[in-house]
Amino acid sequence: NPTLFCYGDPGVGKTFISSLVIDTLCPLACRKNLRVFYLYCDYLNHKGRSATDLVAGLLRKVVTGLDKTPEAVSQEFENSKKHGDYQRRPLLRDLVNLLGTVLASFDRAFICIDALDEFPVLQRLELLCSLAMIVKRWPTIRLFLTGRPQIQREIELRLEGAQTMSTKSSVEEIKRYITHRLDRDPNPDEMNPGLAEEIKTTIPQKVSGMYVEVRCYVTEKFNSLT
Repeated sequence: NPTLFCYGDPGVGKTFISSLVIDTLCPLACRKNLRVFYLYCDYLNHKGRSATDLVAGLLRKVVTGLDKTPEAVSQEFENSKKHGDYQRRPLLRDLVNLLGTVLASFDRAFICIDALDEFPVLQRLELLCSLAMIVKRWPTIRLFLTGRPQIQREIELRLEGAQTMSTKSSVEEIKRYITHRLDRDPNPDEMNPGLAEEIKTTIPQKVSGMYVEVRCYVTEKFNSLT
């Protein structure tokens, strides 16, 4: 299936995974006729808060990276000139067609959208329908999405057959992270072995697979020693 949705609670590392996916794909784009485009949704950002804005932003990213403006995009601009309406914005369906047409010129195109749950609800549903249209009409386009568990059902309903993956850190992974932080302690002599073992034992039991909480707990312990 062309769509993978990675979901998890706040702080479990979804954005880190998005970065890892992007960093893995980008080197391939340098050697092949492949492109990677990525966006991060932020509920505090009041710009680009509609599906039309987001699709237009993606299209702008795609066109900016090309040596020549695609004919379909130039034609849309010319149509605006003919009607004497330079301020007229293309409709969402027109932008979707333009985006899909341009992306289809590559052997493979990846769209990565992080924190999709922070996009406004009604606009998110419209966006998902647009993305569904894109991957259905142009099979060389792939989607990687992340968000909280509450939007999983939306994804499954609108992106038919989408694969989903839960993101949650195990106790052992958290212990390894804590051990790594302790090994990097700039003042190791100030921490006795008993306290270090207590940190490794108690912190994993207090958090719910959230690295943000783990980092706060470990930092608090370090600060209490100074």
